[in-house]
Amino acid sequence: MTKKRLLFISRYPPGPVGGSCLRAWHTLEALQFNYDIHLLLISANPSPQPIPKTARNICSRIIDYSEGRNEILYSIKRKLAIKYSLLTNFVNTAAYSCHLQLSDIHKRQISKEIISGKYDIFHLFKLETSHIIPLITRNCPFAEIHLDLDDIESLRWQRNMELYSSNRDLSNTRFAKTLADAHRELEQRLLPSVDRVYACSQLDKQRLEHAYRLKNIRCLPNVYPPKELGLRLNTETKESATTFCFVWVGSLGYYPNQDSLLFFCREILPLLRERRISPFVVKVIGQGKLPTKILRTLQKLKEINLIGRVDDLDPYYQEANAAIVPLRAGGGTRLKILEAFAYGVPVVSTSIGAEGLEVHHDIHTLIADSPSDFAAQCVRLTNEPALGVRLSENAQALLKEKYSPERLKEILCGQATASPTANRKLRTEN
Repeated sequence: MTKKRLLFISRYPPGPVGGSCLRAWHTLEALQFNYDIHLLLISANPSPQPIPKTARNICSRIIDYSEGRNEILYSIKRKLAIKYSLLTNFVNTAAYSCHLQLSDIHKRQISKEIISGKYDIFHLFKLETSHIIPLITRNCPFAEIHLDLDDIESLRWQRNMELYSSNRDLSNTRFAKTLADAHRELEQRLLPSVDRVYACSQLDKQRLEHAYRLKNIRCLPNVYPPKELGLRLNTETKESATTFCFVWVGSLGYYPNQDSLLFFCREILPLLRERRISPFVVKVIGQGKLPTKILRTLQKLKEINLIGRVDDLDPYYQEANAAIVPLRAGGGTRLKILEAFAYGVPVVSTSIGAEGLEVHHDIHTLIADSPSDFAAQCVRLTNEPALGVRLSENAQALLKEKYSPERLKEILCGQATASPTANRKLRTEN
């Protein structure tokens, strides 16, 4: 039977590394079984890495309309915003809008592809691509439109605003509020016009249903491939090591991650020193640049080992006794937790860090929000090796059951595609 033609539209090049890139990658892998996939990249900046050969094998065609012009303007305006704080709200918002909006060249190129491609389904990855929806509805009114939100952007920016406010960063508080409002308006206006919306968790699905009265939402979880040897990896070496090793993994350029490092170093680390007798180290791993103030804070602490970007996480997870996720803001679900599960490394997380994942405290992971409780859970792991083993076993079982790539195949290919709905009828009438 001839496969339906699907155009996958993304600003993130799919690949086996990175948060959004990894989700796009796993989604493409699942979709290939039922669809003839064509990939359209529309990033405002050039792709940071070549598209893997395996992705090229999945897609019949790859159309790359990425360009660097808008990203340069975005960077310049952000620098001006920092220098001239009185203009921060206006300049940041204008810069971000420039970063998302399509240029006239982009619009012409995409419209031509939409018309000539004769696609049955358009799969838009993240709300950042929703500006294309009017182009699709105008040129292909009977095609299905699926939108993968990954996370709820308005909620993420709302939480960022609250985090900036708690840290007394007034200019970025205004910036985040403006973007939270803008994304909320975008969600309210465009989500009802698509045939299917994907949310990354049941919790986000319920939030969207409540906020926008939607009935076309399905849960498409983040996934991570299990590591068959994860639990047994270097077990003897870990138990005999004299220094207990924590790992922190994440993008260093992401503000909630930066806040989580400061939160850990300023409020949790001193408590660990008081309560723990044997030595420990915290290895900080991730790409991106830390602000100078945070960098200097980390460099002064003997227990913090700033690794930075690495090409292979395997050696670091092999050495790790536990992973820490002290997040106080964010959206979606954390791939870093699923990653630790895959490697058989027990996790200590805040409630927001573990939000959206079907985990339970003291069964799959340890959850604590206050500095005192977080430190206490870390100490439990250092003193009770059997606890770490139990958590890892349960977490790996959960990963295989609910968060393996096989789940995406069941969801994306095991169900019938959306039938002609009132959404498409409304589009044709308009």
